[in-house]
Amino acid sequence: MIQAMACWVLFAFMAIYGVYVGRLWPRGWWLGGLLWPVVILQELLLYVSSLWGYATGTITWKGRPINTSASKGDAIVINK
Repeated sequence: MIQAMACWVLFAFMAIYGVYVGRLWPRGWWLGGLLWPVVILQELLLYVSSLWGYATGTITWKGRPINTSASKGDAIVINK
């Protein structure tokens, strides 16, 4: 029963994505619908790799490391 519902949800989301892609690429809407699970997997892998990079401190931007920890010197001071 749960597998049938999961398949129904998968096909429903594929159809919704196919309609969306059909507005952008009218001749390839069916291909967009079929590729929806691949797009979701790609986004999940990018998200997990980003989380891993931030957790290990290996994220860089234009060759410079990104520091995600806040320090006292980062505070904004407003002089009145």
